[in-house]
Amino acid sequence: MKNGVFVRKILRYFFQGLLYLAPVTITIWSIYLIFQWVDGLLINYLDELLSVHIPGLGILVLLILITLIGMLGSTILFKPFIAFFDQP
Repeated sequence: MKNGVFVRKILRYFFQGLLYLAPVTITIWSIYLIFQWVDGLLINYLDELLSVHIPGLGILVLLILITLIGMLGSTILFKPFIAFFDQP
């Protein structure tokens, strides 16, 4: 009986670990993929049009994009939502 309880605890800890790691892993993976996509677009576009290669431009654009999405999300999406629930 003690063996079954031990195995269930280990499995529970394992799945809790997955639940903690999944959002972090998905976020890091998404940021990496978006960076690759944005950097690829910028390098191709700038090389063809201006013959200029600016290293690190993709990460700068990604940081600006994430900041703008955060700003828009907090002002456009959440303010009406909070105002709706703050009404008496």
